[in-house]
Amino acid sequence: MSAISALLDELSALLPPPTTPFMGSRSWQEVFAELGTELPADFVALIERYGNFHIVVQARDDHGRRIPTEYLSVRDPRAERSVSWAQAAIYHAERFQALPPFDRGPNLWPAPGGFLGWGTTTNGEWLGWLTQGPSDEWPVAMTRSGDRWLDEVAEISATEFLVNWLTGVPDFELPDLSADSPEAPIECRTHPLS
Repeated sequence: MSAISALLDELSALLPPPTTPFMGSRSWQEVFAELGTELPADFVALIERYGNFHIVVQARDDHGRRIPTEYLSVRDPRAERSVSWAQAAIYHAERFQALPPFDRGPNLWPAPGGFLGWGTTTNGEWLGWLTQGPSDEWPVAMTRSGDRWLDEVAEISATEFLVNWLTGVPDFELPDLSADSPEAPIECRTHPLS
């Protein structure tokens, strides 16, 4: 069993994939050609197992009732939309580059070594990679709401990041999504229109 398969199995035990995942219709080769780079193999495997997904937290309202709150969204780069995954990444890069240098942080993809996002939270965090070196070695990084860069980088894969977060060993300052968290239970849901 490969390291990627083992991590995906661990993630699936913590957060079962949607029973009917929504998969994009484009090929990975089309996505890679549009991006001008391959994506990390673990992320490709993650999307092939989970599709277009949201992690939903069953938070409590003021009366103690559990209400589902979509927390993390991860979009299948192969999904057909009016704006492709690559076009959305370029839009984000242009928006960040328009900020004053103090606020904008490092370069964003497609600049060499730039940040390329793969997931967003309802709190405004943007998870992604620093595209340095071969794609399978890209470290995971995070920005915060308000378009301010926080220098939070972990030398791990996206799947390993999710496993760590769900086991209560988060790599970044994020709400506790582990099984012992007061925010539990959590579930993974598919969203064909994401």
